[in-house]
Amino acid sequence: EYKMPRVHHFVLTDSAGGKQYGTALTVFEEFKGKQQQQQSEIERVSSSGSSGAKWQKKMYFAPRVLVLLSTWPYLTAFRTYLTQLYRLATTTNVMTAPIERYVQNICS
Repeated sequence: EYKMPRVHHFVLTDSAGGKQYGTALTVFEEFKGKQQQQQSEIERVSSSGSSGAKWQKKMYFAPRVLVLLSTWPYLTAFRTYLTQLYRLATTTNVMTAPIERYVQNICS
């Protein structure tokens, strides 16, 4: 079942009291694995033998998480960056590299 993207904020604290602020964008993308393709073939073959039976393809969704860590608490800015980046990656053809590369570039 598809779920809407979600944003989570968190803080990591080390033993000396230093803090790392994190923003995570969790999205759910359709999973197309080998096993799923083979299962579709089996369903197609088995339903073709029965008269008038229709098969439904099951869709599976796997989570993908994009995370930004920083020593600065810019949580709202990170949320905006991650959501806009994901929107550009999924709705336009502007981005030619994998989305992870764009997340890496902001950290450099």
